[in-house]
Amino acid sequence: MLVSLEEGVDRKVAEVVYGVVRWCRALDWILARLAPRRPAPELRAVLLVGLYQLFYLDAADDHATVHETVEAAKAAGGAAAAGFVNAVLRRAQREREGLRAELARQPEGVRASHPDALLERWRARWGGAGTTELCAWDNLRPDLVVRLRSGGLTPVEFAARCAAAGHRATP
Repeated sequence: MLVSLEEGVDRKVAEVVYGVVRWCRALDWILARLAPRRPAPELRAVLLVGLYQLFYLDAADDHATVHETVEAAKAAGGAAAAGFVNAVLRRAQREREGLRAELARQPEGVRASHPDALLERWRARWGGAGTTELCAWDNLRPDLVVRLRSGGLTPVEFAARCAAAGHRATP
């Protein structure tokens, strides 16, 4: 049986992780405009999480986002890494609207964060407007779904536990 989790901390973590995956191509484009050099893989991951929250997560508090991302960078790479991440994210805050406008002028693959080869196939099948609609649908935030193990909690029991923890779950 499947249960959809609709609120709570787990949902927020999942949204950030899935959001970075969904928007990775656009985030890489943004990062390339903000960073003077390509960051090490662990710092790139930290920066993509911070940039996703600044550009795509409406409810994110900019100050908290920058602070938590810098702390993650400090844990991953020390003080120098934290300073680099802080500089990139502060610049992102200052230049956010200009970057959004510039991103909107990029090819569809970049701005919709989809591979060009996939877009070519979609355009051949559904045309330009259909491809744009499909990209928009593909980038919607999905429900978080949990599969309960057989012999474990029933969906009703799981929903009750979620409710007790302050989360809403619907079978």
